[in-house]
Amino acid sequence: GSAAPGDSGGPIYLFHEGQFWQIGTVIGGVEAPPPAYDPRVPDYGIINIFTPVAAFAEWLKSEMAYRASYSLAGDTAWSDRAAWIDQLGRQEVPDNVAGSFEGRGALGRFYGVRIAKAGTVTLDMNATIDDLVIGGAAARLVIDEGRELTVNAGSLLVQGELHLSGRLGTDRMVATGGILAGTGVLSSHYGILNLGAMFVSGEAGSTGGLQLHGDYTQGPHGMLVVPLENGQAGTLLVSGVAELDGSLLLQTGTGIVDTEATYGIVSSGGLQGTFAAISSDLDFYSPIVSYSSNDAFAHYQRNLVTFADRARNNNEAEVAAALEGTDPQGDLYRGILNSRIGTTGSALASLSAQPYADTGTTLLRQSLRLGEGALTKRNR
Repeated sequence: GSAAPGDSGGPIYLFHEGQFWQIGTVIGGVEAPPPAYDPRVPDYGIINIFTPVAAFAEWLKSEMAYRASYSLAGDTAWSDRAAWIDQLGRQEVPDNVAGSFEGRGALGRFYGVRIAKAGTVTLDMNATIDDLVIGGAAARLVIDEGRELTVNAGSLLVQGELHLSGRLGTDRMVATGGILAGTGVLSSHYGILNLGAMFVSGEAGSTGGLQLHGDYTQGPHGMLVVPLENGQAGTLLVSGVAELDGSLLLQTGTGIVDTEATYGIVSSGGLQGTFAAISSDLDFYSPIVSYSSNDAFAHYQRNLVTFADRARNNNEAEVAAALEGTDPQGDLYRGILNSRIGTTGSALASLSAQPYADTGTTLLRQSLRLGEGALTKRNR
């Protein structure tokens, strides 16, 4: 058994330490004479003339079509070649170029992008790459509105942030950590898997949310944050099936929150599961989530926390007691009631610091009424 016609140029592998290693390419072969012939071995493929790969290793590396391209530190634009470096020290803008077999042929370029250094890379062009990894705690990729990044294979978010106002299309999206935020469109043929990241559906000054084209699965360690801005929610829109677990945080904007309204949290082509943990940044209201076959909704319910629970000293406790006796529809009462977690004590302190705040309940109530306007502004 020797090499057969048509074998020339094919790979030769050596099985070593549990792995196959390509050691050469076939030129030809000569059948081994008896007694070396072993009938237990198929009489085909005895190769003894080949080109050794090791002799051309450096040339192969330089001509390899696939290039791992790493972002450099600092705030840069995607189109700036000085922002990137590959495994051989070359600086090229990551954007796939198809090869050609016409004439002498043309070598293609296919990029795997790794964003790990501290800084922000802003996509300022439409680009196509093979795969994407965001893996640095201080690394950030921004895809602005009107821009599109196409990833032929998978995308992985490990750390850092992907801020999406434009479009990202990928074969598969897996997020094990970091933050994915914005109001853009994320399309994934094989679905979007949130295993431990924070998905923020919306951004300050906008009433829209993230649009996910494909199925969305949120695991036990995943989190969805839905901002409430100007009385509307940044609803997460999922074209496919949304499978829920993990946690939900409702994040309010500035000013008075409409606690009587019902907010759309998730809208999908089919809803499965529920959030395991639900929270809000409001001190005196807790969100209640309900589910339908396709959607998840939230509304607020007054919890059991009292103003006095947030008092840190006697003066603040006296203010808290006086507040309980004021008009629940008044600006001051509603302003305190809409306090964000961690801010109520400061609000009570600002009122108790007035010169006559400890002279009696009657004067205190008067001072509270006089202070309504200032406190409302402070809470916005």
